[in-house]
Amino acid sequence: MKRALAVFRASSAAWVFVTPAFAQSAPPAPVVQQAPDTADLDERQIGDIIVTAQKRSERINDVPLSITAATGETLAKAGVVAPEDLVKVVPGFSYARTLFGAPSFIIRGVGVTDSSLSLTPAVSAYVDQVPLPYLVEASGAAFDLERVEVLKGPQGTLFGQNSTGGAVNFVAAKPTNDFQAGGSFTYGRFNQADIEAFISGPISSTLNGRLAMRHESRDGWQVSQTRPGERLGVRDFTQARALLDWKPSDRLNFELNLNGWRDRSETQAFQFQSLSPQLPAAAGGATEYVNAISPIYTQPAPRNPRLADWGVELAPGLPAFYQQGAPGSDLHKKNSFVQISLKGEAQLSDAVTLTSISAYSHYKQSAPFDLDATRFWQGNFRISGDIENVFQELRLAGDIKQLKWMVGGNYSHDSVDENQLYQLAGSNSSIAGFRFANAQSDFLHRVKTVSAFGDVQYEILPDLTAQGSVRYTNYKDNFRGCLRDAVGSQWSAALQNFANNILGASPPVSFAPGGCLSLHLESAPGVAPPSFSAPQPVVRSLQEDNISWRAGLSWKISANNMLYANVTRGYKSGGFPGVVALVDSQFDPIGQESVLAYEAGFKLSLAERVINLNGAGFYYDYIGKQLISYVPNPALGPSLALVAIPKSRIQGFELETTIRPTQELTISAAATYIDSRVVSSFNAFTPLGAPKNIRGEQLPNTPKWQLQGGVDYVAPMSSAIDLHLGGSARYQSSTNATFGEESSFLIRGYTIVDAFAGIESSNGKWTAQVWGRNLFNKYYLTSILQGGDTIGRTTGMGATYGITVNFKY
Repeated sequence: MKRALAVFRASSAAWVFVTPAFAQSAPPAPVVQQAPDTADLDERQIGDIIVTAQKRSERINDVPLSITAATGETLAKAGVVAPEDLVKVVPGFSYARTLFGAPSFIIRGVGVTDSSLSLTPAVSAYVDQVPLPYLVEASGAAFDLERVEVLKGPQGTLFGQNSTGGAVNFVAAKPTNDFQAGGSFTYGRFNQADIEAFISGPISSTLNGRLAMRHESRDGWQVSQTRPGERLGVRDFTQARALLDWKPSDRLNFELNLNGWRDRSETQAFQFQSLSPQLPAAAGGATEYVNAISPIYTQPAPRNPRLADWGVELAPGLPAFYQQGAPGSDLHKKNSFVQISLKGEAQLSDAVTLTSISAYSHYKQSAPFDLDATRFWQGNFRISGDIENVFQELRLAGDIKQLKWMVGGNYSHDSVDENQLYQLAGSNSSIAGFRFANAQSDFLHRVKTVSAFGDVQYEILPDLTAQGSVRYTNYKDNFRGCLRDAVGSQWSAALQNFANNILGASPPVSFAPGGCLSLHLESAPGVAPPSFSAPQPVVRSLQEDNISWRAGLSWKISANNMLYANVTRGYKSGGFPGVVALVDSQFDPIGQESVLAYEAGFKLSLAERVINLNGAGFYYDYIGKQLISYVPNPALGPSLALVAIPKSRIQGFELETTIRPTQELTISAAATYIDSRVVSSFNAFTPLGAPKNIRGEQLPNTPKWQLQGGVDYVAPMSSAIDLHLGGSARYQSSTNATFGEESSFLIRGYTIVDAFAGIESSNGKWTAQVWGRNLFNKYYLTSILQGGDTIGRTTGMGATYGITVNFKY
């Protein structure tokens, strides 16, 4: 918090210095080129979307990048209320749930899957250009939006590292110059009741404000496979945002954004797929749990999206203390987020603008997870954490005839404190015949990032523009990790017995009660007996730097048509794994990954702007793809660690079109093809523990085909009321949830169909709409994971339907 106050004080002091000069005698504001006025054009013509993909306002068809932009109205019709819902409207975008619930965004096959809160993404998220450096913070980002912009391909030069796959910029609806108010109410299946409201307008002649709030509630939608009367999946999510825009002069503007959310929803339970003991009984593994579930869960759960199971009782043979702290049937989260940001813009001259962005955010979490998909307390976890972010950016931008330029720098400091509580029983937790594990891991990260960047666009010939941008980034992560006993556990005694009596450690090791348990292997691999040093916290540091860059050419064939080509290099930072580290080498950091991307595309507005057609072809060299995997351990066998695949490649294409054949009808369609492959030799372990060289395998969670289409029809019923009908469908082909090409981890292809029908006032003041999502109750999977001795899967929601009423004053 002290760092946050220091940043805001410094920012405020700088603005106090420049404010009087502009507030006292500001010259007339320069004329800013706006999107063409289409009021007198054929009403069939498709309007422009203004985006800030290059940190300046531009028409989307003037930006030489692959971008999908959707307005707030489009997002609402599609039912986009959370970032993962972007799969409904963004071609090439995928979402995966990680082991402990942290989200993973994937664009064109570039993404990372880890189990820790400190997961740094490969697809970064922003709200009004303010970064959300860890995706767990983005849960409330899709709220009261003007639009969302999804930039595809490396975006490291303007948006920084950790955007090798792309960037998602959520643009909040802004305060208005005139008074406006509105809201919506939704009631749907499972007693869903969502309410949203906003008020916006002038507070004084120089100050405008906007206040928006939303609450989502829903009863449990999951049904226990063994206890049909029990439900899970309650939704209880509340968020709010307050915006103030202060414009003391024509050349000076400030935007203050205070937002936050609270989540008391229940975590989703897994559906049982198969029994997969980690260790056979002959290896000394505990069999009580396996024997208990074998007669109950003999087959995969039926293909019913609502069925699942979660723990409510102890498995036979487990001691009573194992119940201490177990989530049991209470799977409610206690997560919250708050952020404050200040953006200031000063027009230093008719051609030069100074921009400052200061931000502080704080995320807290306590979330239980039941991963084993059975009614027993076998694989229970509680992930608690505290994340603080401080961010400051300062940049200058200019526009002089044929030249547009930008220079700037930013600083960020992230503090991540995480505790992972594990409660495991079964063969995989057996250590020298010990039948259960009750332990916790503590991770502390102190991350500092400093960068400087520049961007130049120069019109070298009429309508032919060259662009170049570059960013230097210096990154440092100070890490402390420790595996220790949880309350009432005797795991330290079992580990000590294992090291001394089974492995024959020389000299013998001992564990201090409550101390760290990760062993340090001092002797060379294969040397007998192994030599261990006394366990202690693992303290390490990782420091890296890199230079991201982009070079491109764009040719404006006409005012609304463009061809472009880019070559881009981007980086994702390295880091430390958040794993159960029985030996300290499992905490070894991994270096940064990089993507070298080649892309060529077009943006066309045809038939006098009745048809929009955008497309791009791309090829990526993907170096050092990061993932959590099992690695050989000389003392313990396969152990979890963070590893890097030396080289992969991705190639494909995208096509998007919007057609408006009549004033009343709009048709949209999109297709994405992605061919991804590991091209280097890499020896890994499958999720079932078998060693395998994964060369030639497809990247996980990367379907080859994603297809989308939709229709929107508006026709007058009377002079005051319009009929509004619409629908959409999306398809994705099969993909694997992880490497290894195990059939148990195949996510089959599926098609989802949504539709709506309603009436609305011709002046746009109110709408009433009935809607249905996943109309045909399609059964589909979003992830498949191994939780102890079982393989479980998470399902997408089945059919939902309801009514939504909107009004605006």
